[in-house]
Amino acid sequence: MTDKQIEKLAEQISTKVMEKLVKKQQEWDADFEIQMEKYSGKKAKGELTLEEEIDALRVTRVEYITAEKYELVPQINDKIEALQKRLNDR
Repeated sequence: MTDKQIEKLAEQISTKVMEKLVKKQQEWDADFEIQMEKYSGKKAKGELTLEEEIDALRVTRVEYITAEKYELVPQINDKIEALQKRLNDR
């Protein structure tokens, strides 16, 4: 084998090894995320109850007020009112 052929073979091998490592790392990352959600008790956004969504929005509202982002507060208030209405209509 020539040096050029050896380099080409080494490059092909290293590329395949890296692709497999990246794929395995993505699998580990996905598993880790699932485990963290499971053990932290956090739910995906779609799984929050109306009460939890309202509470989260109230926290966000306080954060906006603290940061003096008053222009964002009406939007949060509207969302809270809409969720509260949905909750009351049950």
